[in-house]
Amino acid sequence: MYLETDWRRELRGRLKDAGAFERGLSFSIASIVAPTLLLGFCLTLFVVLANPWLLLANALLLAFTSIQLGFVMHDAGHGALFRNPLANDVTGLLAADLLTGLSYGWWTANHNQHHAHPNAEGGDPDLAMIRTVFALSPRDVRDAPPARRLLAVHQALLAPLLFMLQIFGLKFYGLRFLLTERSRWRGLELALLTLHHLVYFGFLIAVLGPAMGLGVALVHHLAAGFYLTTVVSPNHIARPLPERPYDDPVLRQVEPSRNVRTPPALEFLWGGLNSQIEHHLFPSIRRDRIPRARPVVRQFCAERSIPYHETSFVGCYREIFGLLADVGAGVRAAEPSRRPAQ
Repeated sequence: MYLETDWRRELRGRLKDAGAFERGLSFSIASIVAPTLLLGFCLTLFVVLANPWLLLANALLLAFTSIQLGFVMHDAGHGALFRNPLANDVTGLLAADLLTGLSYGWWTANHNQHHAHPNAEGGDPDLAMIRTVFALSPRDVRDAPPARRLLAVHQALLAPLLFMLQIFGLKFYGLRFLLTERSRWRGLELALLTLHHLVYFGFLIAVLGPAMGLGVALVHHLAAGFYLTTVVSPNHIARPLPERPYDDPVLRQVEPSRNVRTPPALEFLWGGLNSQIEHHLFPSIRRDRIPRARPVVRQFCAERSIPYHETSFVGCYREIFGLLADVGAGVRAAEPSRRPAQ
């Protein structure tokens, strides 16, 4: 995926000296076991709780758990958990298809394309998916139907609601991929996804009844979508869209990326995705090793005048909502006047 240039070789050597590529088993196992146990705890609470508000609160905890399992899928897809590729893939299939209801095969294919061409027109499938919901420039909706342009005008206001729909989109794209494309684990994934959804809805309806069970499922999916989009948006919205090929893969990965400064105690909320620059440069660095990589990469970029964009969480979302609002204003300004001719 990455061309090995002098810059990349030098940076790899510095990171190796800093221990960024070290990979003991303890963290990998803990990162799998912890959310799996939390999933069991959530399911137990659905059985023992009776208060509807506590059940809905537990749906929020289940959403957090699902995204933590999604981080396991992400690490496995990058081969960051184990040295054995099969062990990574088995872990990814179980975490994604069986426990969260997402297609691991679709996600890895799609995500690898994103890493190869971050934010590149025609190369990054994530960019195309984002544009089905958000306009990143007025020209994105220039020839769109009126309803789509109206959505773009108000997209900054509607963004939190649109964030919630992310999981539904991922499930749709994954199922479409499995039904229409050849993939390595197609049959296995379809079986695991079927089993997941039968057990998921069957359990909630059997334990909580149809109305509360479906209500909990809806809250779970909406909350998980909001959490996931909050974590992944910093590297997809309000970042440069490359207009030319980069001379070096280091530039190609660093310039479109954004880091979000995070207190060490809250790193677990991001699954390593607050350090997109380091992650995009070397995706196989496990998330617990990224703090070792950050100062090395920051220094390397400073020595070569490579833009290293790092901001706070508030600053990040000020940039994101600022772009969405500016584009909405541009779309509104481009709308033809609807006043009757005098």
